[in-house]
Amino acid sequence: GGTPLANFPQPEAVVGNEAYAWYYDGSRVYEQIGKILDDRSYLTCAEMFNNGYRQYVENGKGAIPGWRYFPQGLAMNYARTGNELSKAAVMMMADGSTGAQDTSVHANMIDPNYAREVAYATQTVIAAQRLGRAKSWKLSFLVDCVLSHLEQWFVQRTMKAQPFITALSVEALIEYYDLTQDPRVPGMLKTVADELWARYWDPVSKSFWYVDGSAQYPSNDTNLLFAPLYGW
Repeated sequence: GGTPLANFPQPEAVVGNEAYAWYYDGSRVYEQIGKILDDRSYLTCAEMFNNGYRQYVENGKGAIPGWRYFPQGLAMNYARTGNELSKAAVMMMADGSTGAQDTSVHANMIDPNYAREVAYATQTVIAAQRLGRAKSWKLSFLVDCVLSHLEQWFVQRTMKAQPFITALSVEALIEYYDLTQDPRVPGMLKTVADELWARYWDPVSKSFWYVDGSAQYPSNDTNLLFAPLYGW
């Protein structure tokens, strides 16, 4: 939203830099591992990341950079423990996010260069709604932006797709469809799944391509990001 990064509270003082496992929602990851393996020892890590990240959100009153919005771990912590602070942090993010707060003045959100921030804002508003926040027109606006990004990448092909960012957009749409059954979603996701497989799957390395500007290379590190799409 144009706010200099230096003006945002930095997670380094709370949970470490972006090379560490708090980034991309470490709390959610360890909650999932603990549940799938039925091993509560992983919940120690989940709590550690949840407490640090929640403090970071609270310090910024929810107004943290758009690429650092991870509501799922907080919501999972609340569902498991009833911790009202985790629930409040999700609500704070929905209110404080540049994308989720004042979408009416951000025409640039239709630009796929902001796709990650828009996808995360979408997931944040959905998480808040699932936790009891009243329905908002913001969700429809955000979803329209997500659908537009996918259309520009895979239907009109007016912009070069970033598969890794596409996967984040897709997960947001799946969450939205589970909530609303919007009939626009299945057809778009099938188009995206077919196009990704045809254009960005490398059969030699058995991985999707990582694309960022002029950089393009197979990256099996990102394969699991696509599992929600093909599993769904």
